[in-house]
Amino acid sequence: MLKKVLIIGMGSIGRKHYDAFTLLGCTVKAVSKHLAQNNHNIFRHLTEGLQNFQPDLCIIANDTADHAASLLEIRAYSENIRILVEKPLFNMPQKGAISHTDNIFVAYNLRFLPIIQNLKRQVSTKNISSVDIYCGSYLPNWRPETDYRCSYSASSIRGGGVLWDLSHEIDYAQWLFGDLSLISSLCGTFSTLEIDSDDTALILANSPRCPAISIRLNYTDQIAKRHIEVLSSDETLYANLINGKMSINGEIQEFQQNIQHTYLMQAKALLQDHPDINTCTYENGLKTTAFILRAKELSNDQQNQTNL
Repeated sequence: MLKKVLIIGMGSIGRKHYDAFTLLGCTVKAVSKHLAQNNHNIFRHLTEGLQNFQPDLCIIANDTADHAASLLEIRAYSENIRILVEKPLFNMPQKGAISHTDNIFVAYNLRFLPIIQNLKRQVSTKNISSVDIYCGSYLPNWRPETDYRCSYSASSIRGGGVLWDLSHEIDYAQWLFGDLSLISSLCGTFSTLEIDSDDTALILANSPRCPAISIRLNYTDQIAKRHIEVLSSDETLYANLINGKMSINGEIQEFQQNIQHTYLMQAKALLQDHPDINTCTYENGLKTTAFILRAKELSNDQQNQTNL
């Protein structure tokens, strides 16, 4: 089992990984320019952390725009280090070649929610006619202790925007129903939030297992909601990812919901010799990135045509 874990980036997500791996008995150190002073567990630079700590596993949890550079630096140092990249994998087409990708994974930890895993079992044999996925909440409420305008979510250059921030929905749609094919897309900044990233995305797609999939994402819903509705030939299935309740033709099942627990389960999976089948692979992470880039491009093309 892997034991030495290096986390690159110690924002709110980096700290969640730190807590999970520490709880599992790992020796955990981090790379952070903000927290390095007088802390022997913090390195200011990735090179320093790799050379002095020699980790078994690296967690890339810095800004999305910096993921590729961190990946390339780790791979230049060693092809044997297992890597978990925070979602999304990239926010732009990847130009530099990443070697030895079979031990690189992407942190789509919602796959470890019991309600999502039950949903995967439920839909595996169904004749599905349509799926509606929704995730919306108010960006200023995400991190109440900080100014939302200074967050990476507010900045397109740093990798913000709902399609990147809420790409869990794209990932689990593909995990549950197969690779998505894009039909239509509308993305943009339509609210009064003081951001330059997209605050709304409306996606229409299909997949090998479902002819009609809608995905609606936003930073603007004052009442946080996250759900998926699946219509099949014999069932209406509704899963609320916030309260952990699943309805099948009106009959309610309840699941324990604890997001931090998903980080713990993901960490356990990554520490094994062969990571759990629920863990998102590099290849699947690339598919999600490619789908988002196509959605943004199609939205721009459609809006440009409308403005002609």
